[in-house]
Amino acid sequence: STTMTCIRAPSALELCVAALLCLQGGAVRQVLLEDVSGAAEEIKTNGAYFVFLEVYMLKKSTLADIIGAARGKNIAGLVQLGVGSSGASWAGGNSSEASGALYHTEVTICPRSGFDAYAQRFLEQQIKSMWHYRALDKIWWQESTDAADAVCQTLSFGGGDGISLFRKRLSEARSGIYNADLERVWKYVYGTSDTSAKEARGNVTKDKCRDYWSGENYHPVKRNCNFFSKTVLRCALGLSQSLPNIGISSTRLVWSC
Repeated sequence: STTMTCIRAPSALELCVAALLCLQGGAVRQVLLEDVSGAAEEIKTNGAYFVFLEVYMLKKSTLADIIGAARGKNIAGLVQLGVGSSGASWAGGNSSEASGALYHTEVTICPRSGFDAYAQRFLEQQIKSMWHYRALDKIWWQESTDAADAVCQTLSFGGGDGISLFRKRLSEARSGIYNADLERVWKYVYGTSDTSAKEARGNVTKDKCRDYWSGENYHPVKRNCNFFSKTVLRCALGLSQSLPNIGISSTRLVWSC
């Protein structure tokens, strides 16, 4: 079993990186869909589960908001609220409002058995040819029969209920927080694993780390959904913690597990 060490606060170097990324915020939308290129690493392709990262744009968020939050101001307005905190049902369907400059990520884990042989081969080929992750065409994951029937489990972290674990189909644009823009979503394959979503949640919440990932300890910069996704990917699933270029939405690295 995996032994987790709760992660330290960001260093001065990390904060400097955050400041630099802040200057590049306007380019985030243009580079979000770019894939990582380079020589392929040895990423496991025969695991019992396929692992995906989902990226949602947050509604009504601005760069000024996140800068204020980093200085300890206006944090409440930036909290990615879980549905339990609002009394609403799970966000789903095609809701849309004005979106902003920040992004929310979630880790989706799907049993291999949920895909037919053709879809399994397709995903394996994507994994074999990638470096850290590979962007999936929206037509494939949303409209093709290859992905439509795959029932998965998603791990999400927000400021309401902390960690959420829920079932959905890979073809759905459905988030664990209510302020995700469901019309602006990107999905990436990261590899395979023999660890289920429930086991992954257990690995990152063992012992003292249970409170670390509580909703009360959420912070929009220091301990947000994207840092949680990185922790799950690296520490629970043994995959890359590299995320698509979402700018200042993700500035912390997982240094140890």
